[in-house]
Amino acid sequence: PGTISLRVATMLCLVRDILDGLDAQGFRRIVIVNGHGGNGAVRDLALEWMADHPRSSVKFHNWWNAPRTFAKVIEIDPVASHASWMENFPWTRIADAGLHHAAPDAVKPPMRRMDGLDPAAMRRLAGDGNFGGRYQRDDAEMLAIWQVAVEETRALIAEGWR
Repeated sequence: PGTISLRVATMLCLVRDILDGLDAQGFRRIVIVNGHGGNGAVRDLALEWMADHPRSSVKFHNWWNAPRTFAKVIEIDPVASHASWMENFPWTRIADAGLHHAAPDAVKPPMRRMDGLDPAAMRRLAGDGNFGGRYQRDDAEMLAIWQVAVEETRALIAEGWR
């Protein structure tokens, strides 16, 4: 409950407006740090947008599957997936959100055959959103992943601009 979906066209209009606004204010190096696998169209938009704004450069960064970060995830647990433990950071948990129970101490089997499903069908198939794997791991492991992700993102911001 509470999850919403935007049409791709709506999301792209929103991102284009944000990029235009940043460009109008003089920002020339922009990093979009993405946290969702379904947002690849934004990367394509950023490339198109840069062609129209040659003074500006945009990097699109999937923090969650960047090479060092994902290697750390796999080191901890190779079965990690969408809405599993790898998205369960201490600061993203909502205490007493009406669930009346803790995250299950279980491993959900990996989901198959998800391509081409609309958001409603995906919700019916996924149920709780977890595509497979444990629901939660120790906070120390989560913080170790976060540390690698922050370092990797900072390095991307600091270097390699056109």
